[in-house]
Amino acid sequence: MKMRKKPICVYCRVLPGVEDEHVFPDSWYPATTPTTVQRLTVPSCKPCNRKWKALEERIGPDMQMICSREVYGAVGVNAKQSRSWSVQHARDTEDARHRAGKALKILHTMAWPNAHPGAPVAQVRIGARARLASPARVIQPADLHALAEKFVRGLYYFETDGLTLPEIIIKAKIIPNALVRVVTPLKQDWARVINTFRQLPIATQLSPGLEYRRFFGAHDFQGWDFLLWGQFEIFAMSQPLILIDNEHPPKGVPDQGQIEEMDGVRDGTHLSRWDVYVDGFRALTNCVAGDRRCRTIIRAFPIDHSRIWILVEAQHLSFVG
Repeated sequence: MKMRKKPICVYCRVLPGVEDEHVFPDSWYPATTPTTVQRLTVPSCKPCNRKWKALEERIGPDMQMICSREVYGAVGVNAKQSRSWSVQHARDTEDARHRAGKALKILHTMAWPNAHPGAPVAQVRIGARARLASPARVIQPADLHALAEKFVRGLYYFETDGLTLPEIIIKAKIIPNALVRVVTPLKQDWARVINTFRQLPIATQLSPGLEYRRFFGAHDFQGWDFLLWGQFEIFAMSQPLILIDNEHPPKGVPDQGQIEEMDGVRDGTHLSRWDVYVDGFRALTNCVAGDRRCRTIIRAFPIDHSRIWILVEAQHLSFVG
């Protein structure tokens, strides 16, 4: 009798996938989730499982505190989350002390930007100065990118019947709406990209907790639009991390005559840019010091036929030649 080979971890693609990892965290499903909804799991190794659990505990409360509890897709989610810092649910005195400390930490890390239209408003005092402000939570970009990667890798495995993604560059953005507001307004170009994606069909296998749209484009580009709890929207794009020579760009990238140097770039500068350019494409491909050429990571792709190009990553690595 042959031993059945254990699947590889969907996330690290190195260790055996000995555990089942929920693509959408089990505790994030709302009370309104039908019993017929498949709570999707994928193979994961123990280190990745622990990593995702820590991420979910770190970012989950902040995301849920931003959301409205009245939306159908969010019913019961905040109540489950708040139990972890509720003294009333403590098992004993030590547990009550731990929960109270967790609640105080949340209070002390509350951000208070200037009053935002449509958001709750309170008068806050910093020193001798009082002003009107709206309560807010700070979500770290690295955590948001990581959460998007968890969704992307898990759903890609599910939709491709067991394929895993290679090393990828992934970036994510929170898309504001009437219920979820952001301090920094969305750029106009971004709104155009999002509207393009919203024309795609929406997948509801995991709803009402998570609905999503996805687009698989040229050069292994993927675009994903996630809607959590009917209100928290995350837009993410991913592309394989590929090292290329400036003299031999991949097919589909505009030729040298169409390329302009990025504004403000100097020789040997570390780049980490991710922007949308409409009606053209700009990227650094000729970072030169003397007679030496620069090798860079650069991936670019069109997302529709209106010449919207998105620069995923451009990072100076080393001089060659």
